[in-house]
Amino acid sequence: MPTPRVIDQPSCFRVGVAEGADIVPKRFIKPGAAQDGVAISSANTDDVLGVTTETILLGKSQSYQSSGKAIVESGAAVALHAIVMPDATGRAVTQTTTNTKAGRAMTAATAAGQPIEVELFTSR
Repeated sequence: MPTPRVIDQPSCFRVGVAEGADIVPKRFIKPGAAQDGVAISSANTDDVLGVTTETILLGKSQSYQSSGKAIVESGAAVALHAIVMPDATGRAVTQTTTNTKAGRAMTAATAAGQPIEVELFTSR
């Protein structure tokens, strides 16, 4: 499994409150129903806000990365420079048809469960 590089680019972090369930690190997140609420991106059409860098406990506030290069867990094999979208568990998979474009893979994954570096295309 390739080791992601150390990210040396400025990034923007925001604070969100987990809704629905705890959100594990290295997952794409989407807007929640409440102000400042966030939830795991569970569909390939979700409006991606960013990526969790650590666990966000249900009902608790925690920062998440909203721009720059982030480490995201792969949901399948991902080619270098592929455009990625969230899968049903917020992991990065290769983008298909007109689904959400969450970012570009700056490192590759040969299988699910591997950390990859993604240049985020977040919309907020």
